[in-house]
Order: sequence, then C-alpha cells, then structure tokens
Amino acid sequence: FPVTIRAKIVGAKGVNPAFRVKLKYLEQLQDIIETSVVKFSDSIRLRVEEKASEHFVNIMKNDDIIGLEISEDYQVWIRHKTLGRKPAGSFGQNLVFVYALIGALIDVSGNGSSWVIDSPIAKLDEIRAPSVWQWISKRKRQIIVLPHKNELTPENAKILMAGMVGREYEITPIGEDAWSEIKPLIDLKG
Repeated sequence: FPVTIRAKIVGAKGVNPAFRVKLKYLEQLQDIIETSVVKFSDSIRLRVEEKASEHFVNIMKNDDIIGLEISEDYQVWIRHKTLGRKPAGSFGQNLVFVYALIGALIDVSGNGSSWVIDSPIAKLDEIRAPSVWQWISKRKRQIIVLPHKNELTPENAKILMAGMVGREYEITPIGEDAWSEIKPLIDLKG
C-alpha cells in the first residue's frame, strides 16, 4: 500500500479489525520481498565480482594482482598483494577490467548470445595483448572479433587463438562514403 493509504488505515477510526490484520500481513510480506530482492541482488553482485576477478587475474598475468573488489554501488578496485586496494589507473587496466566484467556478466547470466569485440587490444602492451587473445579464445561462445590489421594478422590469429578461429573475413572500405566490402578469406591449405 502507498504510505498515504497505510497512514489513513492505521490512524482511522472504525476500520474493520480484519482489514488492519490484512494490512499488517501485507506489510510483513512487503518486507520479506524487499529483503529477498536485496539478498538476491547482493548474491549476483558477489558472483559477478568473483568471475570478474578470475578473468582479470587471468588476463593481467601479474602475480601481485589477486583480484577485483566491486562495491554495492559497483565501484571497482584492483586488489594487490602489496599495495592493497587501488583504482585501475591506466587505459589498459580499464580495458582489461571491461573485458573481465563483460565476461563475468555473460557467465553469471547464462546467456549464450554472441559477443562482438571491435579493436580488442587497442593500446595494450606486449604482455596483455596476447593474453587477451588467449582469454577470448577460451570463451565458450561465439565471439566476433573486428581487429585492426595492426592488432591481429591471420597468422597470429591461428597461433594465439589456438585453432579456435571459425571463419575469417576481410573488410575493405569502398570509396569515401563509409561503405565496406566483406570478403571471406578461404584457407586453400585445408
């Protein structure tokens, strides 16, 4: 019940006592539902935090990083063995966090939809870039990757993604009007 109706019923004279009892039960039911929703939301956030931490540690390949901490309002900190808790500082750390969070949300949701990644390793260093490719290749879903030619060559894709490449296409701009031609790349070797 809205607060104004509840206040009128509670303070009113001559209200049927049975109605007051029903109101009390409804208020208790409302409290139970609100508490259940909060507990359920917290359990999902904790599962997302656990999976995101796991993904982040796997991609970062830094023994000092032990995971992520995600607050109730979804503020994020990196947990270090020596430095304690600190916010992500670099573009690369933020990019890896985004991948870890998206991976965690997909894992927790159980949604089997495809994932499209454009320029996946932009500005990552030589340690994290191959790590991201390997992490992507281990995802158990279809991932459509749109790398820039400087990010991934077909040869490196075969090496870094451990044979998990299903199809390759070349996207070539046509003219200056933002149209592109998509050509499948066929491996004549087999």
